[in-house]
Amino acid sequence: MYRSYAMDDLEGPVGHRYTCKKQVWTLGVENQLQQQLLSSGGALFAGGCLGKDDYKGAWAEARMCLGENKSPMHR
Repeated sequence: MYRSYAMDDLEGPVGHRYTCKKQVWTLGVENQLQQQLLSSGGALFAGGCLGKDDYKGAWAEARMCLGENKSPMHR
């Protein structure tokens, strides 16, 4: 997976998977929130995938990073 960073708190992963016997390309974006939750950082993530035979998907996540508060670039 290739990870690109527009800023310390904004990540854009691009990748490839082989799932359900199909080649699938993935794309996502993660933004770390500036608010502190339980002394850790929180992040919002959205992603999607496209593959052969009209294979597609999308998802969204709220993530809580435990431990030391670091940006996605430094995790």
